[in-house]
Amino acid sequence: MKQTIYEYSSLLRSGAMKAEEAVQLILDDIAANNDTDHIFITVSREIALQQAAACDREFRDGKSGNILRGIPYTLKDMFKTAGVRTTGGSRVLEDYIPDENAAIVDILNDNGAVMLGKVNQYEFAHGATSFNPYYGDVCNPYDSTRVAGGSSSGSAAAVAKGYGLFSIGTDTGGSVRVPAALCGLVGFKPTYGALPSDGMIPYCWSLDHPGIIANTAKDTRIVFEVLNGMDTSESDTINLKGIRIGIPEHFFYDDLDPEISAAMEDVFERYRNLGAELVSVTLPDLSDSRTASLVIQLPEILSSHSTYLKDRSNLYSEELKAGMAAGQFILAEQYLTAKRVANYYKNEISKVFSQVDLLLTPSTPCLAPTFEQTNVRIGEVEMPAGNAVTRFFSIFNMTGMPAVTVPSGFSSSGLPIGHQLIAAIGQDVFLMRTAEAFEDI
Repeated sequence: MKQTIYEYSSLLRSGAMKAEEAVQLILDDIAANNDTDHIFITVSREIALQQAAACDREFRDGKSGNILRGIPYTLKDMFKTAGVRTTGGSRVLEDYIPDENAAIVDILNDNGAVMLGKVNQYEFAHGATSFNPYYGDVCNPYDSTRVAGGSSSGSAAAVAKGYGLFSIGTDTGGSVRVPAALCGLVGFKPTYGALPSDGMIPYCWSLDHPGIIANTAKDTRIVFEVLNGMDTSESDTINLKGIRIGIPEHFFYDDLDPEISAAMEDVFERYRNLGAELVSVTLPDLSDSRTASLVIQLPEILSSHSTYLKDRSNLYSEELKAGMAAGQFILAEQYLTAKRVANYYKNEISKVFSQVDLLLTPSTPCLAPTFEQTNVRIGEVEMPAGNAVTRFFSIFNMTGMPAVTVPSGFSSSGLPIGHQLIAAIGQDVFLMRTAEAFEDI
């Protein structure tokens, strides 16, 4: 079992482990494997060793500092890093070296976290699988023939491989939760605006959420609290007795892989054993939710990239150019209609939280697709692989509600299965405490 943040921190503070020595071992492992696993776009070797050595000096001088001091992490290459190239996973920015950090990077620096490097992703966060024609495809750590999920593929693979205890990614339609779910990790998309997005390369400004991937819900919650300037606690797991968890009647439980359906029955029982009450709830019709999300995304990414398109359009992949081209044909009326639909979803789902404390859904309707699969078939239903793995996630980017995917077990073939918890806006810590209670049993 991998070390938690508290366990790793305890070793550093006691002197039983040196931050610089531990980071050196991780960097050596990365150097030996990155040509084949394609997790890192840029390894910040010198910076990581300098940061780790500074932590060792502070520990030696009796300065304990924050819980993240000395903790190694990785960063999706959508966040600006001063003096370290920031590519967005694209050739368009392959030589771009910012002169300032994203706000999240500054907070992590101030708290002594150690940045191992910038990790791989789908080009400019445009897809939900782990393909990248420039920096290599990222494989699922449980089966190298399958995708790791996207767009924060490198973030999930890095944590799964032990390259840091957490990773910061971005989530516009599930891009933190998809790879976390497919790689057996915790992926947390906080309330919209709860984490600063300054210095994050925009994909779709009104849906973009910075997010966190880690091995455990507790680690994920700790990182969130540090980024928000909150006090952190190892204990105080929430008591779920009397907590009402809503099970949506439609959409989320339609057309599931049979093994995921079976896993969800076990999840229900585990929450009941913790004292929670599971109740059926009715949500608005969500069948067109992903379409509405795309109608918002495509014009916004076109707007975000308008400057680069003038003189670097030949450097974009054909797929991303096609997506942005489609954005040109979405009328203002259609965009505004989609925004109204998103607001409708937000208002209607918010009403449900007057009846229940949380919502519970499967994370994905299918297991991790293979690299060869362009479509996924579940029973009689067939859909594009990217649509399938984001099907239960994109709605909560439109509503801005905090959502987390939590590991639920494994399929008969050894592939991870996850479930998703959603809370009302602003109830991020409560959400994560609930996830902790589940993982503690």
